[in-house]
Amino acid sequence: MQTIAVLSGEHNPNGHTEDEIISELRGHRGGRYLTFRYERLDSANVKLGDLTNVLTAEVDQNWLADIKRTAKFEVIDDGVINYLSDRIKPWVRLHIYPYGDNDWVQWPQGVFLLSSPKRGIADNGVVTRNVEAYDQLQTLIDDSVTSRYTIPLTTALTEGFEDDTYELTIGGSWSRSSTRAKTGTYSMKSASIGDYGTTDMTIVVPAGSTTLTFSYWCSTESGYDFFKVLGDSTELLSVSGVGVAWVDASVTVTGKSVVTFRFTKDVSDLGGENGVWVDNVSFTDASTRVTDVVRSLLSGYQTSIVSSASVVPTVMEWDIGTTKLKIINELLSSINYDSLSFDENGVAIVRPYKLPTERTSGYTYATDEHSVILPEISQEYDLFKVPNTWVMVVSEPDRSVLSSTYVNNDPASPTSTVNRGRTITDFRTDSNNAVDQATLDAKVARLAFESSQVYEKLSFSTAIMPFHSGNDVYSVTIDELAVSSSYVETSWSFELKSGATMKHTVRRVVPV
Repeated sequence: MQTIAVLSGEHNPNGHTEDEIISELRGHRGGRYLTFRYERLDSANVKLGDLTNVLTAEVDQNWLADIKRTAKFEVIDDGVINYLSDRIKPWVRLHIYPYGDNDWVQWPQGVFLLSSPKRGIADNGVVTRNVEAYDQLQTLIDDSVTSRYTIPLTTALTEGFEDDTYELTIGGSWSRSSTRAKTGTYSMKSASIGDYGTTDMTIVVPAGSTTLTFSYWCSTESGYDFFKVLGDSTELLSVSGVGVAWVDASVTVTGKSVVTFRFTKDVSDLGGENGVWVDNVSFTDASTRVTDVVRSLLSGYQTSIVSSASVVPTVMEWDIGTTKLKIINELLSSINYDSLSFDENGVAIVRPYKLPTERTSGYTYATDEHSVILPEISQEYDLFKVPNTWVMVVSEPDRSVLSSTYVNNDPASPTSTVNRGRTITDFRTDSNNAVDQATLDAKVARLAFESSQVYEKLSFSTAIMPFHSGNDVYSVTIDELAVSSSYVETSWSFELKSGATMKHTVRRVVPV
C-alpha cells in the first residue's frame, strides 16, 4: 500500500497532513475533487514529458496473475508516442481544501509498456488508438534464456578488505597502510608489536564461505614463524618471513565464524623493512545465494530487493527458452518469497512472504457515517469440495502396506461428516514413503489441517481510493454481514475519470 500521509515534493507540495488527506478521501465536505494526468517515459522509465492526448484510461491490479498490473488507454493518435519504446505512467490527483494551485496530493498507478494497436476514427473524425498496456513483468515473459541456464554452487566474493564488508577488527599494532599495497587496496602493517601474543586482527567470515585467500609479505628473514592464521581457535596456517615478494595463500574456513591474524614473534626479530603486510583478502562462497541470482537476472531494472542468506541447495538448471520470469519466480518460491512484482513507480519488488496475520493493516474500510463503500457487496466461501475424510497409503513391493485415515467429525466444523451428512474423501499415495505408521499418521493429520482452510472472499466497490498497491492488507468492517477482520487484497480496478468507482476483491483464510 502506498503511503497516505504523503510527505512532500511532487506528491504533496503543500505538505497536507494525513488527517486532511483522509478527510478528503472520505468526502467529509460532501464530495471529492479528483483529476488525472499521464507521464510519457522512455524505456529506462525516465520522464520525457506529460501527455495531453489520453482520452480514457483504466488500471487493473491482479496479484494472482502473472502480469499483475495492466491498463487500457484510449489516446489521440498525434504521433507523440513511440509505441515500441515509450511507457505511460498515470497519476491520480486528489485536491485538498481550500483547493489552491498546490493544494493536492497525488499517487502514481503504475508504469506501463504499450502494445501497437490499430488506429480508428472516432465519431468526431479524430484518429485514436485503443492501447492495451502491461507492467514490466511483460518484459521478463518476453525475455527467455537462449542457452541452458545453470546456477552453479560456487561464486567468488571479491570485495575489498573493508571494515564494513567483513566486520574487520584491527587490534594492537595492526593498522591501515598503502605503502605496501599490492593492488591499491588497503594493507595491514605492524611497525611495532609490544605484547605480540595478544595483538590480533580479526575478520568475521561471511555465511557460507569455505575458502579465505590473501597475500602477505613479512621480513627479509626466513625460517621464523611471524604470524599465524586461526579459524576460531584452530590454527589454519603458520606464516614465515619471505621478504622478497608477495606470497599468495589460502586457508579453508568451513564452519569457522572468525578468522584471526596473530603475531607470534616480536618485531625485533624482523629484518629488512621491519613490517608485516596482509592484502587482497577475499572469500570463496560455496553457497550461491538465491537473491543474488535474482538480482543478476534483474540487472538493468530498478529494484528493491530484501536479501536473503538462503542458498541454492544444489545445481539448478532451466531449458533453453524458459522465460526469465519463470526462473525468478521459481527461485523466489524456493525461499518462500512473494512472486515478483513491479510497484506503481516501476520498481521490481523482491521480498519475503509474510502471513497476513503478521502484517499490519494499512487502512480501514467501514460502513460508518463516512463510508466510501457502495451498497452492492458479496461474500462467499468455497466450501463445496472441502474434504472431511483423508486417507493416505504407502505401498511398495518390498514392505507391508501402510494406511492411515483421518476423519473430521467435529460438530463445531461446518464441513465435518456430522454437519454435512455425507463423506467427501481425499485419497492419496504418500509419494515420499513414510518410514513407519506413526509418521504416516502425523502426515495425514497435517494434510487434514492444511486442507481444512478455505478462503472467505469479499467483493465490494468504493469511490476511487488511489493509494493502493499490490497484495495490500487492510481491515474491512461491514455491519450488515457481521464482517470485521483484516483481508488481503487480490485485485482492484477503476477507470481514471471523475465519479468512477473502484472494484475490490479481498480474501482471508478461514478454518472449517
